[in-house]
Amino acid sequence: MNYDNIIVIGNSGVGKSTLINAFLGENKAETKFGIEGTTKELKIYESDKIPFRLVDTVGFEPSFVRLPFIKAKAIKAVEDWANKCSEAGRTDSKINLIWFCIDGTSGKLFAETLDNFEKATRIWRTVPIIIVITKSYSEPDRIKNLQMVEDALEKNKKLKERVKAVIPVVAEAFVINEDNNAYAPISGIVELLEKTNELMPEGRKAGEKDFYDFKLSKLRNQANMMVSIASLGAGAVAAAPIPIPDAGILTAIETFEINNIAKTYGIKDNEDSKLFIKQIITAGTVGTLAKAILTALKAMPLNVAAIVLNVIVATTITAALGEVAITAFEQIYKGEKSIEDIDWINKLLENVNTKEIMEKINSVADKLKNINNPKDIASIILETIFDK
Repeated sequence: MNYDNIIVIGNSGVGKSTLINAFLGENKAETKFGIEGTTKELKIYESDKIPFRLVDTVGFEPSFVRLPFIKAKAIKAVEDWANKCSEAGRTDSKINLIWFCIDGTSGKLFAETLDNFEKATRIWRTVPIIIVITKSYSEPDRIKNLQMVEDALEKNKKLKERVKAVIPVVAEAFVINEDNNAYAPISGIVELLEKTNELMPEGRKAGEKDFYDFKLSKLRNQANMMVSIASLGAGAVAAAPIPIPDAGILTAIETFEINNIAKTYGIKDNEDSKLFIKQIITAGTVGTLAKAILTALKAMPLNVAAIVLNVIVATTITAALGEVAITAFEQIYKGEKSIEDIDWINKLLENVNTKEIMEKINSVADKLKNINNPKDIASIILETIFDK
């Protein structure tokens, strides 16, 4: 595969490695060729799914850029790598795109950081740039950070001409308030993927099918994360002695789960989608799916404490509900099913293989009865049943 090269630049701690992991997924692989003597300075990651090579640099330390005779270490490492590749006869070391990563929690540093970056990257003045605002955990944060970048670019016209997009991202789910099951889900990765492919030279973009399949895998990863978050939260609720009915809290968690999965797949918020989502949630709380799982559990000889059983029930129903939602919304996203088809989603819910789920739970029952932490129990359930 012929690769296009994307330089990933940003200050230490900005989250470059987390971003790369989220972008390429678990199948990322560091290439074996590079520069001798600079392995501590630069790493290269590829995927066999898309023709993008990510060149991960060391921290971009702006203090050094102020001195005109000293190059930023990150920039020099990339230059050395490209020169070594050229000397070795390689023709795939051209820089096609730059991701410049800025920490969204350090807004006051934006203007200075952008100025230093512009000076350091003038050697690639024709290479397009995407500014990636990492750790953009909330909508107010995103709005504020986008405005800060826009204001800073207005003061740096040279850089503004090169910047083709500014994309806020959350590369890893972030806990806002664990007690209230408040999380910032993964976001912005698919938008970054689409813009990256768009900016590649003509004839060098990812193949249409490969790109579409890769994008679907990103959406599924993002949705899977929501299922894990919600299921762990449901397990914690089921184990806690609370004065109000568990079902009410679980309904809130499952609503959070399904709505975020729908948002992941770009499902529009209208009357049809609200009815569709309501049908899924009802099935997971008091309807088809919940009753099927409860019935199956009663038939299983699980020798576990009552509190463990509660955690098993809550985690299993929430996770199974999430799996159904992912299947449903993915098929709607692909145009294979319609959001208006309520009968179809009912059949999908009825066909969940509860017998197989219960058999998997029974296979780890002995292990579960010796664990007291509800999140540990929930994690085992997720890993055993849903491979999450």
